[in-house]
Amino acid sequence: MAQLQKGCLDKRQKNMAWSVTRHTQIPLESGFRRLAYGIDSLDIGFYVQWNGRWEALHEALQNKKEQAQRDDGVKDQTPKGRNFFHLRTGKAPNYRYHLKFPEYHLFISITNPPGESPNVYVSILSESLWHKGVLESVQQVTDDLQEFHGKIFKTLVSRCDLCVDFLMPEDPTLEFIKAHMVSRTKKTTHYEDNGILETFYAGRRGAKIQLRIYNKGKEIMSASGKLWFLKEWGLERPDRVWRVEFQIGRTALKERKIDTLDDLLANAPGLWDYLTKDWFSLRLQDNERQDRRTIHPWWQEVQATANLFGEVLPLGRTSESDLLPSSGWFVKHIGGMLPSYAARKGVRDINDAVRELSSEVVCYWYEKEFHKTYDKRLLRLGFANYNQESEGNNDKS
Repeated sequence: MAQLQKGCLDKRQKNMAWSVTRHTQIPLESGFRRLAYGIDSLDIGFYVQWNGRWEALHEALQNKKEQAQRDDGVKDQTPKGRNFFHLRTGKAPNYRYHLKFPEYHLFISITNPPGESPNVYVSILSESLWHKGVLESVQQVTDDLQEFHGKIFKTLVSRCDLCVDFLMPEDPTLEFIKAHMVSRTKKTTHYEDNGILETFYAGRRGAKIQLRIYNKGKEIMSASGKLWFLKEWGLERPDRVWRVEFQIGRTALKERKIDTLDDLLANAPGLWDYLTKDWFSLRLQDNERQDRRTIHPWWQEVQATANLFGEVLPLGRTSESDLLPSSGWFVKHIGGMLPSYAARKGVRDINDAVRELSSEVVCYWYEKEFHKTYDKRLLRLGFANYNQESEGNNDKS
């Protein structure tokens, strides 16, 4: 009985603690103002066919690249007189040539025609996206590629950064963010200058999704030099301007069936809605359960930016079977390894090599419960029901 009373008392005291927390002063509760929002970074892969001009273009690009090694960049012009530079660096691992236009970086591989991957990769500069807009910036890339006699027959969004900028009443602290964050990722890092927060990261570097909350005002003054943002914000000084920015990689975009530029523009509102509600949020500590906590007033405005991007539509979701390689991928890779296997075994004839390999594979799986592993893979691929239905139909027939 005493233990029961003690448990009830502990529970009541804990609930009282949560209730008191709800009424304490809320940091950054008001005084913030949204300044700007948009797409700050955009990378697109282009599938380009060079219409019989590839040999001449390849030779010209190679010559300029070699010259750039000596001169640290070579100035050039398109047939219509647009200036650009040939740079000595490429983009590993596929793109040998690097051309820098005023609005974007253009990377070209030596593959023609393109295979499964894009043979042209474009990173559009932030200034172009903010000043010209997404559609006009991409159209400029298209026009320039056509001047090189390139025919575009497919595009693929590889990465985009969605962001919103706020003028804050005071600088957010690391303690504030960590005390209020509710996140799907446990990996966080941060940078400070003399104990003052400059950048907070949620998500690993190179992960399919990464959040950055950082002092954008300080960044444009010291690192990037993007002072043109002052006009975008309508400010004379960049003090206490903070940015919330999500970097979304190709894997995350593909999972949500975002492939083309039209897909991205149509789904940007829903994507922002998901990222700021389900993936990461700042909430008051007014409930033991994280999902029932009240959204912090500032973060409510961050979430509301979704409606400024456009109409919030339900995001599509790609099944795991769509993300995994096709059966042809396995045939290609197993077939590519067969000659090395045959050489090790001293078997010259392809049919004998296949029979030898088949026999050894069967022996490998003999005591490893192949059928159970097969059923698990079916379930992962979403084919388990199909398999059962097929068996049921066969029984009926």
